[in-house]
Amino acid sequence: MNSSSITPGVVLKVRFVTSNKKAYQDYVDYVDRDNAKKEQGVHEKLFTLYQDYLS
Repeated sequence: MNSSSITPGVVLKVRFVTSNKKAYQDYVDYVDRDNAKKEQGVHEKLFTLYQDYLS
């Protein structure tokens, strides 16, 4: 098989953002909003554990 005929099945694009950037704070604000926590029925303790995991 010729390597030029191989097509990837998945393309992964990642951008790393450090915690001192505005984009990081925007994400934290987004996941920490009240209706995001209530709509999923997430228990407060589990959400806190997830936030601890992210930091």
